[in-house]
Parts: sequence; C-alpha cells; structure tokens
Amino acid sequence: MRTAAVQTSTRPPRRPATARALAVTAAGAVMAAFLAVPAHAASSPASSPASSTSSSTEPAGQTGQTGPACATWTSRVVASGLGTAENLVPDGQGGLLVSTNDSTGKLLRLSPDGAVTPLATDLPYAGGLARDGQWVYVATGASALSGLLGTADGTIVRLRVDGGDRTTVATGLVAPNGLARLPDGALVATRTIDLGLGISSAVTHVSPQGVVTPRWSALDGTNGIALDPSGEWLYVNRSLAGETWRVDVANPAHAVRVAAHPLLAFPDDLTVAADGLITTRYLAGEVVRIDPATGMTCVLARGLAQASSVRAGDGRGCRADRLYVTSHAGNVYELAPPAG
Repeated sequence: MRTAAVQTSTRPPRRPATARALAVTAAGAVMAAFLAVPAHAASSPASSPASSTSSSTEPAGQTGQTGPACATWTSRVVASGLGTAENLVPDGQGGLLVSTNDSTGKLLRLSPDGAVTPLATDLPYAGGLARDGQWVYVATGASALSGLLGTADGTIVRLRVDGGDRTTVATGLVAPNGLARLPDGALVATRTIDLGLGISSAVTHVSPQGVVTPRWSALDGTNGIALDPSGEWLYVNRSLAGETWRVDVANPAHAVRVAAHPLLAFPDDLTVAADGLITTRYLAGEVVRIDPATGMTCVLARGLAQASSVRAGDGRGCRADRLYVTSHAGNVYELAPPAG
C-alpha cells in the first residue's frame, strides 16, 4: 500500500552552504570512525551486563511532530570480537550471516548460541548483504578511501549461504555500501561518501544480466537500503543529510523524503518491519523506529556504539520478535521488547 509522506520531490533538494558544511563535519566524524578508531579500541558494552536501554520521542522530519513513546527494549551482546561488523541477514537455517568491513573482509555465520563460523574470506571491505533463498549477495569494496577517491574497485559477489559456489556478478562499482535485491532479480547498491573526485555518488542498479547503471536513482550520500514487502518501494538512508527517503522502484526518478534525523546522528542501515521502518544511527549509537506515513520517530535502544545494521530474526533460531544489531565495535546485539 502506498502511504502519505512528509515531503515529495523528484530529486533531493540542494543543500544550502550551512547544510553542506554540516555534512562535511559529519563526513569527517564518519571518516574518523572508519579510519582512525580500530574496532577493538572502541568502547563496547560487551564487558558489562545487559541493561535496559532508554526510550524517547523526538521531532519527525520538518513537521515538529512528536510520536508516542517507544516501549523500552533491552539489549544483550550475543557475540563480540568480530572486528568491524558491518551488515547482517538471517541465513534461513537458524543463524545470522555477518559481513566485516575491513581489508580482509569476511562472511561469518553466527549461530543462536553465539558460536561464530567463518564462511568466506577475501571479501575486502564487505558491505551490504542481500539473501535470496540459498544464495547471499555481498557488496565488496565499501571502503572510505574508495568512496573519497571515486575508485571503481567495488564488486557484488554471490555465494551459497554455506559460503560455497562463489561467483562475481558485478564489477566496477564505487564503494558499494547498502545492498538490496529487487523482485525481478536485479540488485541495487548505495554509496555513502563522495567528494566529487570520481563517478558521482548515486544509487547503482545491476540488472539480472549484470548490466550496471550507476545513476539509477540520483539520491546521493546513501547508505542503508531496504525493499518494502510490496516490492513497490525502496527505503534509503541518506546518512550525511540525516534523512530517510523512499524511492519508487518502477520510476526511480520519483523519490519521497519520509523522515529526518537529528544533526550528526548518521542513519546507517535499515529494515522494514511490520510496525514501520527500523534504522540504526551509527554516530548516535541508537536503534530507531520510523513511521513512514507520518515521519514520526522514536528511539528503541541507546548505547549501541557504532551501530551499523539491524534485522529482525526469522523465527528459525533467531527469534522473530527480536532485533539483531551489528556494530563496528565488533559486537552483535539482540534487542528484546518489554514483556507484555
């Protein structure tokens, strides 16, 4: 079902000088997180007992409206020491697949009891994951340096969920970060960082035949991306702008802004849930629910340092009523709603 939105535009508005300066500041903060802070040196709650995270309401978009308070969710660390844990997706067999965004990038399997099994290596700067049955697609080359310089060394690799039968399905991408699979089998990849030194930042489309269209959608500074269950819309975070947008799959020139985020929150990956969108905020260390019809947001969980990705469990080992969150501090968290 197509819903109302906060603001409609066929292209993202050009940012005024002040907003551009703030975006540069945000980019600097993100670069510091990517390049200067090793995962093992980041603060991590892994050594502390699981604790209740606070909840809040906050203004949505440009409307100034405030949503109802989110119920307080609790968090616990289910795995730690994973390096720069970037993205995750249920594997359909009771576990989670996790990518690591470093020079020797890996695909890991995390079982419900917290055991970690390496499935594939040599996936440098692995980014987004998209699963299709027994197959998983992995974006590689999602490094800050490639994004800054416009280096087209990114790929999309397909593997079985057990790590076998590896095939490269697309090459020549610039720092592909978020990844989603469309109903027709095409893939779309985002790019977060761009200083105009190479191919201009935009959402890239890869056809089922491997044809790459770099500017399928003109949205720039994009990160997390998720397909609506209807298959009609893609939800996309613009991290530096601090916005969440919706893109019409049939007409990607049509994009709708559905929510805005606080300054320097850096919305990262997101997923579509039954009660709205769920997104991480990397710099804020938060997991947030968004109502895409109104733009209202509320914070489900705080204190999740460098939270990078979020998914709901699929009920096959990872509980369907829980959220699972990766972080560049090397942790995977399980978030549980309050009883009742």
